[in-house]
Amino acid sequence: MRTRYGRSYFEGLLGQGTPNSPRNRNRLALILSECQQGQLLEIGCGPGHFLRTAAAHFEVTGLDISSYVAGPLAGLSGTQIKQADIENCSLPENKYVVVAAFNVLEHLSSPVLVVQAIYQTLQPGGLLVGSVPHNRGLIGRAHTILTNFFDKTHCSTYPPARWRQLFSAAGFTEVDFFGEVMYGKKQSWYLRGASWQRMAFNLIFRCWKPVY
Repeated sequence: MRTRYGRSYFEGLLGQGTPNSPRNRNRLALILSECQQGQLLEIGCGPGHFLRTAAAHFEVTGLDISSYVAGPLAGLSGTQIKQADIENCSLPENKYVVVAAFNVLEHLSSPVLVVQAIYQTLQPGGLLVGSVPHNRGLIGRAHTILTNFFDKTHCSTYPPARWRQLFSAAGFTEVDFFGEVMYGKKQSWYLRGASWQRMAFNLIFRCWKPVY
């Protein structure tokens, strides 16, 4: 698995992106509407574009399976970078106020176990935010088929109902779904209301750990 996520993956067509892009600013805005400071963990941080955007507000930690991404991120002040496979590593309990997992869970053979680990590492009241391919509706299914064809690391592209069941089973009591439409890796906008399930390329999720 580690050998699949080298330079060719992150600099290829599916891996393109830039720091502080409109898409990353949209992602950060989702978080800031709920939480403005504290420790943030990004799983599957890749080259660190989102981490660089989030570091203006949070104490950030990045985790990725690839050794290729650790070097470029090492110079980001105040940032911890960990090379690890999220499916085979332990996370500290009740540490993070936010865990971000943007287009990561579809790459995992056991997303159920990873979501459970994320739940445990969040503080009470903490937020899990991320995205997966939207495998429902004509546009979403076509986009999922296309990305699965070009990215052979996709192995868990579930429909929304299964993701909701997975998050609820882990313990998240409030789960919010809506859609994302992209034009390139740098631009996106969010869809809510009745249209998103018909039009969205990606499913955006926000899940809150209850306060005991």
